[in-house]
Amino acid sequence: MCSFDYDEPMEEVFGAARALPHVTFFVTGNPRKLSDAVRAELPSNLTLTGFLDTPAYGGLLASVDAVLVLTPDYTHRNVVVRTLKSGIPTFVEKPLDITLEAADEILDT
Repeated sequence: MCSFDYDEPMEEVFGAARALPHVTFFVTGNPRKLSDAVRAELPSNLTLTGFLDTPAYGGLLASVDAVLVLTPDYTHRNVVVRTLKSGIPTFVEKPLDITLEAADEILDT
């Protein structure tokens, strides 16, 4: 999950997909920020889903084995609590969230 913002490690995600051709990667968010050159080099096991409505997003979450959260830090709580409550192993970039309350909720999940 990402927003394709300047501070997200997308090259590393794309590199991981290239290094793990037997793993399917789904990247949500606005792919219009990607250049045509980057788009042309995306590995075949990586799908850019774009933004998903709630049912489609829930369906995607129900089908994955793990989640890497690369959204802006103020959105971490909603995404991470949902994935953890679903029992999905979740990696979150730092900071965990921008408030102590949100971070505590994530840790208590």
